[in-house]
Amino acid sequence: MLRELSRRGMRAPALAMGDGALGFRAAVRDVGPQTRAQRAWVHRIGKRAE
Repeated sequence: MLRELSRRGMRAPALAMGDGALGFRAAVRDVGPQTRAQRAWVHRIGKRAE
């Protein structure tokens, strides 16, 4: 999806937020090497409660 959006002319985002999936971070780096990746707070908090 990210590659397709890039092909259509979307500029790389400044920040991409996700659930911590490594594939997502790799895809973000592939499309926009300067894009910062951050894990969503709800997923950080959920991990601590386990």
